[in-house]
Formats: sequence, C-alpha cells, structure tokens
Amino acid sequence: MNGLLSKRSALQEKISPAFTRAEIPLGKRVIFINTEGKEEVDLLFEEIKKEIKQINQHKHSNKSYENPYISVNTMDGMFLDQRK
Repeated sequence: MNGLLSKRSALQEKISPAFTRAEIPLGKRVIFINTEGKEEVDLLFEEIKKEIKQINQHKHSNKSYENPYISVNTMDGMFLDQRK
C-alpha cells in the first residue's frame, strides 16, 4: 500500500500545470479517482484502528480472566496490634 502511495505522489509531482484541451477531461477523471481512493484508504485505516482497539480490549479481558485479583488493592491477612 505504501509503495503504491509513494508511486502516486511521485507521478503527481511530474504533472505540469499547462494542460491541453485533451488533458483537461483526463485531469478531472484523475482528480475524481484520487478523491475516491483517498476515501477508501481512510475507511480502511479506520477499520484497522477499530480492529487494533478490539484486539487490545481482548488482551486486557484475557489478562483479567487469568488473574482476576490483579486490580484489587486490599489489606487482607494483615494484623495490626494497637495496644501499647
């Protein structure tokens, strides 16, 4: 994916602003495809972020299942003698 994006950006830099009449419709089509592709890439990244978040939640719940008392902070089993 990154290779294709870098190739695209290299090709975009080579485009010169003096366009002929035949290049104008082609340029409009390129702009349309570019915006469409950007939206798809953005959606893909959002899905990946959601999957990573779910994986991290599953890791956390698995750890709490293995050791359910890790977050409990109690003083069980401690004897305090206050007599003097």
